[in-house]
Amino acid sequence: MTTLLRKKLNKLMKELDYDKNSQISYSDFLIATLDVKNLLTKRRLKTIFNKFDSEGKKQITSQDLIDVLAGQAFAVSEKE
Repeated sequence: MTTLLRKKLNKLMKELDYDKNSQISYSDFLIATLDVKNLLTKRRLKTIFNKFDSEGKKQITSQDLIDVLAGQAFAVSEKE
């Protein structure tokens, strides 16, 4: 393997290894192959925003984040 090819492969590994464990996991692979433009349409983004802005205030507060994460079984204290 040439030095140039090895450098290119190392660069690719670093770019794809999102969790920095020197391996490309299935999750890393999925993230790298997602077409964000098709995945995050305006409608989907609005739906996600509204999930956090449950009271329709047109803004997301830290309490909104705490409420949503707590509802998803993430233990979050206000201090965090």
